[in-house]
Order: sequence, then structure tokens, then C-alpha cells
Amino acid sequence: MCVQRWPIWLRPYTDQDRQRVFALLSELPSLYPGGGAWLEKRLGDVRSQKAFCTLAVSAFGPVGVTIETPKGANALKLSTIFVAGSSRRLGVGSLLLGRCVRRWLATKVKHVHVTVDQRRATSLMPLLESSGFECAGVEYDRYGPGRNEVIFRWNHDGQVCNHFDPTVFRERDFLPREAFRISTRGRQVSDRRPNDCLRDGPTLSACW
Repeated sequence: MCVQRWPIWLRPYTDQDRQRVFALLSELPSLYPGGGAWLEKRLGDVRSQKAFCTLAVSAFGPVGVTIETPKGANALKLSTIFVAGSSRRLGVGSLLLGRCVRRWLATKVKHVHVTVDQRRATSLMPLLESSGFECAGVEYDRYGPGRNEVIFRWNHDGQVCNHFDPTVFRERDFLPREAFRISTRGRQVSDRRPNDCLRDGPTLSACW
């Protein structure tokens, strides 16, 4: 079910957003063990500038969020990308992820990965693939028996890459695909775009 479109803009997270972000991500503890404590720690990292958090905001408050966590000098994990159910299929996810990609390109980030609950991978795949991510493998039983995580990978320069940091993935559980190539599929991504603002107009094809 879609709600009527309204102006949506992006802005950085502030401490005043804490309660609303917890409300937005209220299902996190049911998806991941210790999810509430994890979110508290991650927002603390944002406060100390060890992570990035961007909000998609409407007149009713935050409707989407991304959290990015650096994993070394030139790599990071997209720890969270989430859009409220009532705001999906309006292009909010594309707006958020587009901001992330432009920052990665501007700051010379080379590799990004995101893990997705296998039960939700199909719904997120169009959004991730449209931004240059490709499915890289599955980590089985990551959060318990049958709690598998699908791993998607983005690579800045499109070079063949099948290296994964062993501190991130457990070798015995992680089954990478053969070497793959990630690109932006011929699209140019530039900061020379209109302001990051979504207004009344056609619904974008992404499902988030």
C-alpha cells in the first residue's frame, strides 16, 4: 500500500533523531539477536564520527535510513538500509542509496558490502543491482539455524574481485561465487545533480 507522495529530503542524523530512528527500526531486534544494543552502539559511532547515518525525512519525520560503517581505509559496510513500509515504492531507497554511492565515489571508497536476510533478498535486489551491487554469495546460519544472509558487493573501479575480509566473513560458512565484475552498468554517477529531493512525480522502479 502506498501513501500519497510528499516532498522527501535527505539530511544527516543528529542526536535529536535517536528515538525516531529506534521507532523506524523497531523490528530490528526481531530480525537480529541483540539488534537494539547494536543500533545503540552504531549510533554512538555516528556521534563520534566513526560511522555515517543519513535520514530520508518527510513532513511526518524520518521515513528511511542508511548507516555506513568503515571497514579499513578504502572499504565499508552498508550496515543498514531501511524504508518505512508506508513509504516504499516511492523511490526513497534509490534516493538514499544514490547519496551513498556519490559519497563513495567522491571519497575513493573501493569496496562496499551489505548483507541481507535471505528472506528479504529478492525484494532488495532490484534496488541494489540498480546501484552497481551484485550478489556475491551466502553466509549460512549467520544468526542461527536457517538464518542465512545473502552478501552483495559493490566495487568502485569495476575490477574483478572475490576477496573478502576474513574478520567479516567466517570462511567455513561463506561460499563465494566465482570471481565477478561489478560496474555501474554504463551509468555516470555525479554530484552535479539536482538537490537530493524527491517531489511529486512518477514512482521509481525500485521497490524500496
